[in-house]
Amino acid sequence: RLAAAGHQVYSASRNPGRTGLPAGVTPVAVDVGDPESGRAAVRSVLSAAGRLDVLVNNAGTGEPGALEEIPDQRAHEIFEVNLFGPMRLAAAAVPLMRERGGGRIINVTSGNDTVPAPFAGTVQTS
Repeated sequence: RLAAAGHQVYSASRNPGRTGLPAGVTPVAVDVGDPESGRAAVRSVLSAAGRLDVLVNNAGTGEPGALEEIPDQRAHEIFEVNLFGPMRLAAAAVPLMRERGGGRIINVTSGNDTVPAPFAGTVQTS
């Protein structure tokens, strides 16, 4: 709807060519679990659009299972995507928004953030 209304819209994904995007939406490759990838994506949008008004953090991952069975490495990966990735994207976007007098950051999460599910010992957002 935003692109159809004439706004510049960018859709970030690890595999931007995997799914079709509506007309007017520009794909951007980003892995929010990789610190440099998120910053590079923000720079890419700024370079192409000249501004960044809205950031929607919607990436998420999880691993169902008993807490004691989730390997530490997987728990770290989950936190990279679900917590640190959105924080880094916001940190990269805020100065750009501040320069223009404001902007919006929207963080989308899962219902599991407030109503835990059985065998969901790690943070699971999407």
